[in-house]
Amino acid sequence: MRITNLENVESVEEARVANSKNKHQLVILVMERSGPDSSNLWDGNDEKEILEALEPPHVNLRHLTVKNYGGFKFPSWLGDPSFSKLVEIELIGCRKCKLLTSFGQLRSLKKLVIVEMQQLKHVSREFVGNRAFPSLQILQLKHLLNLEWQFEAKEVDFHECENLSGQDSEVGYCNEVIMLKSLSNLTSLSSLNISGFRRVKLLPNGFLQSLINIKDMEIENCNELLSLPEGPSTTLSGLHIINCPNMTSLGKGIQNMTCLKSKTTLSSVLPHLSTLEHLAIKEINGLQYLPHDLLLNLTTLKILDIDHCTKLASLPDYLPSSLAELRIIHCAELASLPDELPSSLEEFSVYYCDKIQSLPKGLCNLTSLEYLWIECCPLVESLPEDRLPIGLRSLLIVGCPTLSQWCKQQGSKEWSMIKCLPNVHIRLE
Repeated sequence: MRITNLENVESVEEARVANSKNKHQLVILVMERSGPDSSNLWDGNDEKEILEALEPPHVNLRHLTVKNYGGFKFPSWLGDPSFSKLVEIELIGCRKCKLLTSFGQLRSLKKLVIVEMQQLKHVSREFVGNRAFPSLQILQLKHLLNLEWQFEAKEVDFHECENLSGQDSEVGYCNEVIMLKSLSNLTSLSSLNISGFRRVKLLPNGFLQSLINIKDMEIENCNELLSLPEGPSTTLSGLHIINCPNMTSLGKGIQNMTCLKSKTTLSSVLPHLSTLEHLAIKEINGLQYLPHDLLLNLTTLKILDIDHCTKLASLPDYLPSSLAELRIIHCAELASLPDELPSSLEEFSVYYCDKIQSLPKGLCNLTSLEYLWIECCPLVESLPEDRLPIGLRSLLIVGCPTLSQWCKQQGSKEWSMIKCLPNVHIRLE
């Protein structure tokens, strides 16, 4: 059920006519104004009374969204423990509200999303209540510019909460560090997003070590962050780093990580990742080449993605022998590929690389290769001489005009090489 344009409700009496509390079969409820500034007729207290009168039934409600609410306080029914089946709450654009109610009492609540509550500065113990979120798994806080507190959840997403702090008072960027220290108590935490901490240079010592169940972590828009902490993490398997221009090291705490996606510098990021299985190098505009020894220690690497590295001019001659998938996308300055690729390779894709002129000469030796996809590489005019890999099942050639024409011309070398493949897709554009 969706109740929209709440600004058009003229009185509490009109709201009561809706008799929403007696709609006992209600499972999903969205209550919203058309925008945060859609009406100036109410003050914050009037709006609270309107929402009080629109109280939903407690019995079966599972999902509740309140959007663009203009009250100073939430209605008293929000957070009532009698909502025994409520599993998800979203509070979006409640910009005037200064207080949160006691959501910690909701024993079934698994996901709590709070976005753009710009007046929220303090979260009292009432928010936690006596139960302290017994089922909470996901907590997302976004655009809460003045929030102060610490909390407990299994999955946390901090996004542009620039002044988020703990209970201690400190100056400058220390407020952000205090908040991060408070996270170290979350021993059940499995997924963490740290975004917009623009002044933090180092994460607290032992930060990863104390998060004993952490599996996935994303760090984004942390302009001053230099490295991850040194304390070891035996559980972290995935790390996504986006727009952290000063990060030069991942430390020695992530030996068991299996996935790294990076949009930052790589000069000393990879030396300790002996168990890494997936490496994604994305949008590192200053990267001109990958050092020959950069990937040598990645003996378990299975997937390598190189994406939107616009100045990358060359690849190492030798790639890890464990590599199964290699994808190269939007590397405008890359003019050549290594002649020899790992024989373990099962999938090889090259997209939008305008300067590449030929495919690897040793392509026919890739006995495990099943998928070969070449798209928008206009200077590639022919397939390698000799033959294609014996195990090749799927060939896609798009946006390579000369090569596509040869593949379609009956009797040509290319046509002879591909005619027996089970899956062939050739297109000029």
